[in-house]
Amino acid sequence: MPASPALLIVTDLDGTLLDHETYSVEAARPALDRLRELRIPVIFNTSKTAIESQLLGESLGLSDPFIIENGSAIFFPKRRFPVAPANCHSAQSCWLLELGSHHETISERLDSLATQFGFHALSRMDVKTVMERTGLSMTAAQRAQKREYSEAIVWEDSEEAFEQFRQALAGHGLHLLRGGRFWHVLGDTDKGRAQQALRDMVPAFADCRIAALGDSQNDVAMLENADIAAIIRSPAHPAPGVHSQHPPLYSQAYGPAGWAECVDRILQEFTIPRRGNHHG
Repeated sequence: MPASPALLIVTDLDGTLLDHETYSVEAARPALDRLRELRIPVIFNTSKTAIESQLLGESLGLSDPFIIENGSAIFFPKRRFPVAPANCHSAQSCWLLELGSHHETISERLDSLATQFGFHALSRMDVKTVMERTGLSMTAAQRAQKREYSEAIVWEDSEEAFEQFRQALAGHGLHLLRGGRFWHVLGDTDKGRAQQALRDMVPAFADCRIAALGDSQNDVAMLENADIAAIIRSPAHPAPGVHSQHPPLYSQAYGPAGWAECVDRILQEFTIPRRGNHHG
């Protein structure tokens, strides 16, 4: 690892770094470029799958760790981490720390409840249905279905049944998180716990301040665990309620434009001058 950075940017993807409708990152590129120049890590903390997160990171030139499926696993790219962090095992080009339950176990539990409750699991949907619900291309939709530690579901039953469903899952050691498009069923973990585990595992990160950026209910644990919380405005749902030591930042713009706006404000907090600004 390089010298300890003063700041870590930990970010949700869909609706935050990526546009809710188009999945474009373009409006955030100037801020990403600036973070790269300053050698500030950009760490995904997302409900997305490993393959989705890894490909996006590579396309943006990142080699930082990333957290997938709502805190269920942390991946450490070997080109940045040549030695395995504690309790990790090898997973192709990364080291992997598993924190959540495996998809097979979650699927078995959901199968046992499928006759009692009305819902559809993302991994079992026809790919065209996934495309319609998400706006993803066929290839991207197939990657979204490759879940390893969680299941995304569409709820199609009553509110009363939903509470019974939640309790039934809890009896199996599983819980529900609300994302931007789906409910997520996962084991005993969340984005906040995974973020803390990452900070604890990497000595270079121990004294860093964490700035977390998110837009949805499933980002609350991550935002509340951070030193600086930034809530990105969404066209699809209201801002989540966050109780943090310091008042959260709220973007004015949506998605990646709001992400860039908040990153600029966070960097100002750290009095990091813009290029061409030679004042303190």
